[in-house]
Amino acid sequence: LKETTVENTCTTEGYTLRECEACDYSYKTDYIKPTGHNPVPKQTVPPTFNMTGYTVYTCDCGYSYKSDYVWYSNIFSGVDGNLTSVFSRGVDLSYHNGTVDFAALANDGADFVILRVGYLKNGKANKDEKFEEYYAAARKAGLDIGAYVYSYDTSADTLRKNAAEMLKALEGKTFEYPIYLDIEDATQKVLSEKTLMNMCNTYCELLVENKYYPGIYSYLSFIESKLDTEKLANHFEVWVAHYNESLEKTYYIGQYNMWQYTEDGSIDGVSGEVDLNVCYKNYPSIIKSYGYNGYTK
Repeated sequence: LKETTVENTCTTEGYTLRECEACDYSYKTDYIKPTGHNPVPKQTVPPTFNMTGYTVYTCDCGYSYKSDYVWYSNIFSGVDGNLTSVFSRGVDLSYHNGTVDFAALANDGADFVILRVGYLKNGKANKDEKFEEYYAAARKAGLDIGAYVYSYDTSADTLRKNAAEMLKALEGKTFEYPIYLDIEDATQKVLSEKTLMNMCNTYCELLVENKYYPGIYSYLSFIESKLDTEKLANHFEVWVAHYNESLEKTYYIGQYNMWQYTEDGSIDGVSGEVDLNVCYKNYPSIIKSYGYNGYTK
């Protein structure tokens, strides 16, 4: 008899086929049960404003299913800021800061830098002339990096168009902290809460669609007088500027994830006054684990 072994698969039995070489007689024996599917995670799809995130599990045979669903609010939400929950400390920089020694910054206790990508004005995106230089130097110094875009826009449509253009400056780079919209300009003070919140929504939707981790920056009185603070805390990462309190006080009761506590601080590596910040949330872990800001999973 001629013997042929047929391996089992996920869904079919294995067996030995025995065939007579003198006639057509044959039979199967030594059956082995199917192995069953062995799916492994192959693709993680992060959540968007309008769609739940999930992980795709795929078996070698092609069988796949979705699991590990993640809702937007699971990862984009505030934390209660206070001095006992400080995760990291850092500075934010633009071309106004001139020549910066990023190694000295790191040696003096900075964990991260938030760099201005540019500003949105007169219907176009304008890149900060120091952004590329600062990014390369901060990366070399081993600092974590975030970014912000200053906006003069007064409508969601214009903001989306300009911000989409500005995103091109982020391509090929990685960021461990959010990409913030700086919304505070005098041209925006006359806008309604509805318009401003629509602008915040539009910006964050655009970034999440492009797999960037967004946030909103402004000063406290603007946030409290012009924006929906409850919605901000529940749906966005908020970086707040407020200089009337000192680090000796646990100022924040609300859900603000990063606090710019002074605009006239001092730190090695930067000549003159500089903005100093404390962060309450482990952004590097979250951003990397979900595959945002140039990271993949």
